[in-house]
Amino acid sequence: MAGLGLKCKPSVVGLYLFVLVHEASCFMSGGMRATPVRGLQTPLINKPAPQLRTSSVNLRMSSMAPPPIEPPIEPPIEPPRKEESSMLETPCLGAAETTTWSWNGYDIRVAQTPPAVPSNSKPPIVMIHGFGSSCDTWRNQYDAFASAGHHVYGIDLLGLGGSEKAADADYSIMLWKNQVLDFVQQVVKSESVILVGNSIGSLVSVNCAADEERKHLVDGLVLMNCAAGMNSKFVLYDKRTSPVGKAISSVVFGVLEFVLNTKPIAEFFFNNLRGEDNIQQVLQNVYVNKVRSVTSLPCDVAWMSGDVTTESATWPG
Repeated sequence: MAGLGLKCKPSVVGLYLFVLVHEASCFMSGGMRATPVRGLQTPLINKPAPQLRTSSVNLRMSSMAPPPIEPPIEPPIEPPRKEESSMLETPCLGAAETTTWSWNGYDIRVAQTPPAVPSNSKPPIVMIHGFGSSCDTWRNQYDAFASAGHHVYGIDLLGLGGSEKAADADYSIMLWKNQVLDFVQQVVKSESVILVGNSIGSLVSVNCAADEERKHLVDGLVLMNCAAGMNSKFVLYDKRTSPVGKAISSVVFGVLEFVLNTKPIAEFFFNNLRGEDNIQQVLQNVYVNKVRSVTSLPCDVAWMSGDVTTESATWPG
């Protein structure tokens, strides 16, 4: 990947610079937290930790409670990524099938796994990844939900993951909301679905459920570390931010915007920050699963950062 050239507008460079800061703030709670919804009975993340078996003799010997047990962590076994392969055509990890969906003239990477036993009573599940990630995020969930009778889908948002890095798109939550709702109508073709989102994907899911014309398509939501916005500039207008905080934030955002709009500087930071070592350091501080945070996740983000457009694109400032 080191040999990949970077030919894109600084705003696109800022996308992957931003993911390091944004995702860290979204995950500072210490790990994914899911809110269960009706019709969804399968755990989202990992199986529960086994119960601690302690003999009565040991309990009498100490008045201290036994230490908490960490969830079992198994190193993920994943196929190697090939730099020369098209990210759009690369099979999604954990999914039974990976295809391409044409949406408004753009190529969108889609993954899915049909239910082990078809059930008309269980709605399909559409999983939406976070900023800078892809549908590979859900590699452990495809089989789990399918085994429970759900048809499971994962979708790469436009400009992210293996989907097309459109040069003429005006990227926003509303754009991704429309992408997801169109996907439900055109691909899933179900009366309603359960949306499962992480970070930015959660924010997209909420907006889908709030859409006046198509909210009937959303039967339930599962939100993990829901993001507050596309970036952190909302603090400039939040009434809870003090005048001093707004002044400092205004200066910080101004400097950051200048850096990201100066192509040589932006390219320098981008090429240095997108390395797996740097990504690994950030993820280790915010993910519960330490094995995952030092193996597959840094590799995924770094791998996708090489898929850049040769034209300009517009990202919210």
